[in-house]
Amino acid sequence: MGVPALAIAAIAAAIAAAGTSAAVNRTSATHAVTCADSVYQTSASAPPPTYEALKLGPVTFNHLAAHARKDISPPTSNVPFFNVASFFNVLTSARRGVTIRLLHGDRADRLAAGRIGARQAARAIRFPLCRDPETRTPQITQYGISFLLRKQGCFTVEVQPVGSLHRYRAKISAGVSRC
Repeated sequence: MGVPALAIAAIAAAIAAAGTSAAVNRTSATHAVTCADSVYQTSASAPPPTYEALKLGPVTFNHLAAHARKDISPPTSNVPFFNVASFFNVLTSARRGVTIRLLHGDRADRLAAGRIGARQAARAIRFPLCRDPETRTPQITQYGISFLLRKQGCFTVEVQPVGSLHRYRAKISAGVSRC
């Protein structure tokens, strides 16, 4: 079962359009999404399939393998960023969730996810690990995320489990062959 590129593009467009503006919020605050913003949740015993996956600690990004990305949405008049979209899974080992940050790259680069669109986009977003409402059992939680970049090039994504000092990092090339 494959995740069609069209579905990723549709989620990315919805995320980016949620708050479109040429102005970018310059604060460094960490924004948070909720379980209601997740794409879906599933039992840890039935993990969802992954594609061209990049695993960073308790997170698995789909279609974000550490190689040059060729499927980048170009800037538009509504969303003045290059948009690299990915689904990702917060694994149950995260316990309470994760914070995803952009490091290095252009200082105007941002993340958008859930109800956080381009206007409210930030350098860091916190994603919860959701639980089954009846059993309170932790579930693998999938979200959509957009890396909004001012120009094609390299950026570093960092994943930090909530309540932990440990950080996982990977350098991603977006539209260029090497970093």
